[in-house]
Amino acid sequence: MNEMHNPLPFVSCIILAAGESKRLGTAKQLLDWHGETILAKAIRTLEGISPKYASGMEIIVVLGARYEEILPTLSPFRIITCRNDHWHEGMGTSISTAMHSVNPQASAVLLSVCDQVLMTTADYEQLLSAFLTGNSTIAATRYGENAGVPAVFTLQYFPHLQSLSGERGAKSILQKNNADVTFVDLPAALVDIDTAEDYVRAMGRRMKN
Repeated sequence: MNEMHNPLPFVSCIILAAGESKRLGTAKQLLDWHGETILAKAIRTLEGISPKYASGMEIIVVLGARYEEILPTLSPFRIITCRNDHWHEGMGTSISTAMHSVNPQASAVLLSVCDQVLMTTADYEQLLSAFLTGNSTIAATRYGENAGVPAVFTLQYFPHLQSLSGERGAKSILQKNNADVTFVDLPAALVDIDTAEDYVRAMGRRMKN
């Protein structure tokens, strides 16, 4: 990795987990992932981020569909949960909801989703390292010619994230500020779960690792 700068004073890690999992037919957040739920795995992975990258950290989980079913499973974790009653309108509403719970001390936000199950703590640390050592105000995952989540945004984008709505999520911000994005290759982020077939394939990938 490049020479490390000082760690972020405080980063808010947001996990977007409000979706209905319509194509899957069951709550993807509660799918088993080798003895824990997919959502629990996402939380635990972020919890492992070293203080070398962030001196202080919080984890905010956005719930929506099946809120009453999922919330009790999160009791073991020291996290902030928020409820997006407009989850059906799209991911933008979940990001906006989470941003209203971000700690005032935060100097950056790390946006993630719960179903990129192959992501490791080291992957998130690679993203944060790129953010800290680059000259850009955003570090985001490369998807071909485009950028996407997981992504880290500096403080100047907080008002834009808070005002998001609809289905596009943070993509509109990434596209508009493309010149300010450090692209990071995270192969694990290419695997997510939308269907039962995706789940089976991901479980198989995990067993081979």
